[in-house]
Amino acid sequence: MKAVTRGSAGVFSFDENYATPVLTSPKEVLVEIKAAAINPVDYKVGKMLLGPRVGLDFSGVVKQVGTGVTELAVGDEVFGTAAGSLAEFVTVDAGRIARKPASASFVQAAAMPTAYLTGLQALRAGGVNGDSKVLTNPNPNPHPNQHPNPHPNPHPNPHPNPHPNPDPNQGAGDWRLRRLWLCRRADCQGARRQRDRRRRQR
Repeated sequence: MKAVTRGSAGVFSFDENYATPVLTSPKEVLVEIKAAAINPVDYKVGKMLLGPRVGLDFSGVVKQVGTGVTELAVGDEVFGTAAGSLAEFVTVDAGRIARKPASASFVQAAAMPTAYLTGLQALRAGGVNGDSKVLTNPNPNPHPNQHPNPHPNPHPNPHPNPHPNPDPNQGAGDWRLRRLWLCRRADCQGARRQRDRRRRQR
């Protein structure tokens, strides 16, 4: 079968002739993978802990059930977690998977396990219950720019101003910028006074 495998230092490889797994326990099932998800743990943790194949979250169809499995049958659409899910087949304990909701696609179901459990753990750690009020931001940018500038400036200024007008509210700890701003303000005030004197002399 085809599978993504781990090498050293987080290097992944694509193997087209990886051995198809077989049931090793009466509580296991063999699942044909229809969709799989990848999470940070997949590339942060080595094969010593997660095994030679990459992936945890998946969805698929049951192809074989162990003699001790009674809650699932061949042909059931399922989702869950199993080490090595970035492959065509995976064996998994029946207790680690569940039937896929009919309203969810295989892709949606495969994206659920790790992300869903992470969110659930956060809610539990925060003491959130049925009466709690929480602040969410499901769409931080509801009106993204649909028409970016198709003609950006092809000739940006190669000599930007090395002495921009300093803001007295920024970099106040830098005495050189502060003094430069004060000198410019004094020059402006002096020019205004000279202008006022000329007007009075008229």
